[in-house]
Amino acid sequence: MPELNVARPNRFVAADPDDLARVPENAGALAMLGALASPQRVDEAPPWIVGGFSVGVHPDLVVHFFAIAEATGRPARFVYGRPALIDRENRLLAYANNMHDLYLRLGRAGWDAAIAHGAVPRPRLGPGWLWIDAWLVDVPRPDRVGTIAGWLGAVANA
Repeated sequence: MPELNVARPNRFVAADPDDLARVPENAGALAMLGALASPQRVDEAPPWIVGGFSVGVHPDLVVHFFAIAEATGRPARFVYGRPALIDRENRLLAYANNMHDLYLRLGRAGWDAAIAHGAVPRPRLGPGWLWIDAWLVDVPRPDRVGTIAGWLGAVANA
């Protein structure tokens, strides 16, 4: 049996919601994330509790989201138990929920491309937010991460 890599660092790092709340454009998305949150107060947190909140996303989607974040060049951080992509100015750009929900705040070029793939506007989250199925069934599997990362790329690196 192969030896487990126990020294591997945990990439699950939480962002501070108070820091994100200082950015007015985050208000709608933070309100939704806060409503979904499941606070957990334990001394020795298991891996499914990040930053004091239960991870409310299927493990396959967490892996998929981290791949998208990595492809944009930005690290994924957990916000209220959901993996999120945050830009250099602490603006929320994307987050995942449940088994297939992906919420994106995109620039104009990314918006049009996402809409063409079935994305739906989510104005309650704020201007520019969309929902899309994270698995993009109309896109070949090897191209899914790159497609979504491409939509996010311009805003993620601004």
